[in-house]
Amino acid sequence: MKTQKGFSLIELMVVVAILGILVTVAYPSYRGYVLRGDRADALKNLQALGNAQERYKLNNQEYTKTLTDLGITLNSAGKYETAYYEIEAEDCEDSSGVNIDISLCVQLKATRKDLDPKEGYIIWNTMGELVHETAGSLR
Repeated sequence: MKTQKGFSLIELMVVVAILGILVTVAYPSYRGYVLRGDRADALKNLQALGNAQERYKLNNQEYTKTLTDLGITLNSAGKYETAYYEIEAEDCEDSSGVNIDISLCVQLKATRKDLDPKEGYIIWNTMGELVHETAGSLR
């Protein structure tokens, strides 16, 4: 009688099932780490643009919503583009929804390019406040 070498079909199916379970458990955790890294990068860009806004205000006594005034190249939609986010400047609002004067505040909004509903956007203003962040923590 010959001895056969190799794996049986049952053994291969068990290995594939185990791998499937591992991937199902590991991928969401991995994706969460990637998104947190992307958000941290977006916040770094928001803070750099906020610093540029402060330099602009020193010379012009007000902030600007036109990012080209800061010497930044914009995409065709008029937004500053990073690897995963598009950033634009907009008016700050007070708690009642009324716009705050541009000489006092401007906010920078980073919107996820792939429009992942779990990721959303981050808003940071020149008062140094992280106004809004969706889905998870930067810390």
